[in-house]
Amino acid sequence: MRKKIQAAAVAVLASQAGGTLAAKAADMLPPLYQPQPSQMVEFGSGWYLRGDVGYVNISEPMPQAPMTVSGNVPPPPSSDIFGDANSSFAVAGATLGMGYQFNPWFRMDATFDWRQDHTISNSTYGLSCALDVTDPTTGTATLTNQGSCYKTDTLSEQSWTALLNAYGDLGTWYGFTPYVGAGLGVTHIKAVANENWYWTYGGAYTANGVNNAYFSNAANVLIHYGYPGNVGPTQVRNNFSWALMAGVAYDIAPGLKLDVGYRYLNMGTLAASTSSGGTVHRTIDSQEVRAGLRWTPDL
Repeated sequence: MRKKIQAAAVAVLASQAGGTLAAKAADMLPPLYQPQPSQMVEFGSGWYLRGDVGYVNISEPMPQAPMTVSGNVPPPPSSDIFGDANSSFAVAGATLGMGYQFNPWFRMDATFDWRQDHTISNSTYGLSCALDVTDPTTGTATLTNQGSCYKTDTLSEQSWTALLNAYGDLGTWYGFTPYVGAGLGVTHIKAVANENWYWTYGGAYTANGVNNAYFSNAANVLIHYGYPGNVGPTQVRNNFSWALMAGVAYDIAPGLKLDVGYRYLNMGTLAASTSSGGTVHRTIDSQEVRAGLRWTPDL
């Protein structure tokens, strides 16, 4: 009986000793590596893209196509392509830009504005032009001014504007966010005058591949009309510009806003001729109504 009790006691002690050794062995193992979750990289964090289309009403000095008599007359100065009186016209416009929303109240963007080209034309009929006339009796050809022609003077304008803008967002109510803003930048303007002559009965007044010209076989001479070299006066300006804006944005989807607004844009000045022959500088500006989208990629 005593031997059985001793055997049972030895078995219990052995079991406890084995468990203690196993626990110590487990404590000596190195800890398992726990991989850290990767950090997500944000693409936008407030950056946004914008695009707008709009109606642009431009006010500027009165465009006028200067009149010329013949190719022997020097072209008029570039200021002659605008008169001192004011005029206005409407064109389509479009805007592309990129900006950053610093906080719920303030944002900035850089924009590029394109405007539709504007062209005016004026045709003058009943003009005399060079023409060889053959005497029916003698058969001799003579250079005369008995040709019947008309001419069309045109003035074409191109412009674009680049601005850096700042806006104050005035709070959001039911998805609507009114805002005001201002911008500074530069406007490029190019105005070019051209003149083309035509026969009254149809067809361009062209000789030997030269527009606005007539070659007289009787006099063996090329007579040219319009601007020398067919290049009219050109006015190119890069003007300091500034803008004032107001509008409202509406949340139509997460990260996507519909933006409708008004903008006044001052595009600097153009040189214009006065009735007395002097030169003055007159403002060119625009009143614009625009609508477009603003997209924030990270929302």
